[in-house]
Amino acid sequence: MKVYGKGDPLDHEVQAIQTEVSSWVPGRGPDWADLQARVVREPFVRLRVYLVSAATLTVIVAAAYFVMATFDLGSLSTQTVVEHTNSATR
Repeated sequence: MKVYGKGDPLDHEVQAIQTEVSSWVPGRGPDWADLQARVVREPFVRLRVYLVSAATLTVIVAAAYFVMATFDLGSLSTQTVVEHTNSATR
């Protein structure tokens, strides 16, 4: 049983989209020869990408830590210690 609400697509629209998606093929595949030639010309491209990615991730994690510690979010900041003493045993 199909129940169409306001703004739901009709069957022929869904079928048209499914037909278009299933018939799509990429224009061309990856150009491995060009990729290998670029790596040979610039051997440190991969290293540079990894270093920039690592630096970016480090900055994001450090910023998140300091923001969370500043606003007491999560358990990243100092916690108060509640001490319950029994005065009858003293």
